[in-house]
Amino acid sequence: MAEVLRFARRSVAKAVQKTVSGTGIEGLLDEIPHCAALTQVNKLSIKLQDEELHQEVVKKHILTGHFNFSPITFLIRDEQDKKRTVMTARLICSRGFVVQANGKDVMEVGIPNNSTTSLGKIVHPTGATIFKVVATETGKFRVQKVSSQNPRAVYMTVEKEAKAAYQLASMSGLLFEDGVYWLKSASGKAIGKMRPKFVLQQNTLIVNFDDSPADGQSRAVMLGVALLLVLSDAYPELSGVLKDSMSAAEF
Repeated sequence: MAEVLRFARRSVAKAVQKTVSGTGIEGLLDEIPHCAALTQVNKLSIKLQDEELHQEVVKKHILTGHFNFSPITFLIRDEQDKKRTVMTARLICSRGFVVQANGKDVMEVGIPNNSTTSLGKIVHPTGATIFKVVATETGKFRVQKVSSQNPRAVYMTVEKEAKAAYQLASMSGLLFEDGVYWLKSASGKAIGKMRPKFVLQQNTLIVNFDDSPADGQSRAVMLGVALLLVLSDAYPELSGVLKDSMSAAEF
């Protein structure tokens, strides 16, 4: 029943989004809410909270094909303020990430079921898709704002740059990534960077914000992209479990 209600809510949100497009009030559904806290942070880390739960979910999926799982929480922390938790991102079975700040829904971040070109999407809490992240070539992506007059217009780009030290650490099994990802505005200006953190046993991702003045919306988008990379690069096995749960929910 909950899944049916969620689907109905998303359908209504999408219909409203189409209706108000171009009227000047579409900002109600095409902006990410409750993201002001990101303007006060310059360096984030995204860390898995419970490694045992992660291992249990993956092991059960490998051994039995079981894909239902309890929410898996990732902590979004201020690396420069005693690793204070700024937001949480809970990976929900058949849905994706639900990001919250102080108990309020900020956005949902989802992956595609069987697309070869889409990395994922960033969704308003009501269920309306705001941004899509599309692969342009290996290691490069563009972020498109769905509700804009030109849905294919570039809002932001993501480009991977290989680094020798990261490549060596990756080949040695010390890092999950062999380079850094640069985030750039539509004009080509670098506004952020994502890289793996040098820590043992956990695949933590670091996000540096370089935009000035700080913009909560663009930073929320950067965080959304980072969460997609957490699934595709840091924890691909969780991405597999999530995709199976999404496929089952369609039937």
